[in-house]
Amino acid sequence: MNFRAYLMTVIFILLLLWGPIGHSQPAWLAIRIGYIVLIPLTVGLLLRWIWAQWQPTKKMETTLSRILSGIICIALFVFAILQAIAKAHIDNTEWIGGGRDEAAESVGDWIVLPGPNWGNVFILTLMGVMLLWLGVIKTGNKTSNGKSPKD
Repeated sequence: MNFRAYLMTVIFILLLLWGPIGHSQPAWLAIRIGYIVLIPLTVGLLLRWIWAQWQPTKKMETTLSRILSGIICIALFVFAILQAIAKAHIDNTEWIGGGRDEAAESVGDWIVLPGPNWGNVFILTLMGVMLLWLGVIKTGNKTSNGKSPKD
């Protein structure tokens, strides 16, 4: 995956996760689809123009991909630390389902529980370690000077 596709995927996922979901607004679906499509499309066209003007090398794209992966990895580790030092977390009193073909559904009350949610800490740390390994350390099996270990 080249850097432009990687950056576009990251922007799309961020918009999908943290974009506004105002179900009470009229035409909320059109607004949500609009910003999920229009913002990445605009960024993609802008990146295409920048790449045509700049013409980065493959080595530069690998370096940019490593930098972006490192930034995301640091953010995941920071979120894991914040989850680990949290004084409380929110959970539900009762869950049903979660069988082979369905996801668990919350049917109880949402309550505040003391202490951190260690499941979130584990998942965030695991994602950070995987991204560190796959996106920063192992990218193309090249060293920091851009040469293959066999060269």
